[in-house]
Amino acid sequence: MTARLAKKVRKCPLRDGNHFELLVDGDVFVPRMLAAIDAAEELICLEMYLFESGEVATRFIQAMLRAAQRGVRVCVLLDAFGARALLEPDREKIVGGGIEMRFYNPPRWFPLSHWKRNIVRDHRKFLLVDNVCGFTGGAGITDAFISQAGKPAWRESMLLIRGPVLVDCQHLFDRLWRWLGGKALSPGRPPAVAGTIPAQLVASYGFSGQAIYQGIKRAIRRTRQHLWVSTPYFIPSRRLRRALVRAAKRGVDVRLLLPGCSDHPAVSLASQRHYTRLLKAGVRIYAYRSRILHSKIMLCDDWVSMGSSNYDRFTMRWNIEANLVIPSAEFAGRVREQFELDFVHSEVINLSDWQQRTLWLRLRQRFWSKIANLLDRLQRH
Repeated sequence: MTARLAKKVRKCPLRDGNHFELLVDGDVFVPRMLAAIDAAEELICLEMYLFESGEVATRFIQAMLRAAQRGVRVCVLLDAFGARALLEPDREKIVGGGIEMRFYNPPRWFPLSHWKRNIVRDHRKFLLVDNVCGFTGGAGITDAFISQAGKPAWRESMLLIRGPVLVDCQHLFDRLWRWLGGKALSPGRPPAVAGTIPAQLVASYGFSGQAIYQGIKRAIRRTRQHLWVSTPYFIPSRRLRRALVRAAKRGVDVRLLLPGCSDHPAVSLASQRHYTRLLKAGVRIYAYRSRILHSKIMLCDDWVSMGSSNYDRFTMRWNIEANLVIPSAEFAGRVREQFELDFVHSEVINLSDWQQRTLWLRLRQRFWSKIANLLDRLQRH
């Protein structure tokens, strides 16, 4: 399925005239997203991997129902696996309220030959409103991204988009929407020039395309000063690890902002197997300790990549992903400032201390690294 769909996706051009805002944490971006839905006049497109019933989901559902009642067309595209915690009463409210909803790739457990297809997920995150504004990043519709009594929100980043690059985001949504049987979307009024920042939408389609991965490797090779990465799940391919090592050895300031505590501990343990070689090469690793880190950003000098993709070989090979590439010194400066704030709340992992970690920790790291390698080999066959 993704192979045929990928062939229909043309390479998006670099578009000038955009404006971006970096929105840090759900207490900031959730109200902005809801306000955009409330201001919608013609069309709302929501594409999400994670959609779980709860306080945040209720607020989004109510806002979309209000929009539908005033005549706005509302289209919701969810990954069937990521939305498994969207309860039936909420699904009935959505459909009963005049909202159109489609699910990508419902899991099929029989026959067993379908297992490989089940791995491919729609991991993109978009909220697009009237070709006026859009949002993308790493968040989902779940209570994990808002502060609650006694429970801190996950550390997350979203991008508010205005400008001509919205037309490519809309076309990307429309292709998958129609592929899943949805009625074609009206293009509406073209996005207005909103600023001076260039941007390019880059999409990958699981087994069929690695455009994001290839773009990241090219950016790493071109980097001369700063190469900073924030990602919650870091199981890079051998080539990506080599690229990071080579960058550090040629004098680039390579820093990885990784979770000190994770919602998927096994993934963190698998990634830690690579720390020793990276540290020996001069890569600086920061463990974010204050909250669960879920932000996905790469900064290469004045080049920023931000969107749904994690920096690991699994999401880059298996999932449908979309990132915005922003070659702008102005926006890169804003991203750099946020990185520096996050580094303050992180613990620097020292090579000598890391080499003295316990045998039990080493065994767990080795075990989960072997599991990751096994999954990678199975995917190739």
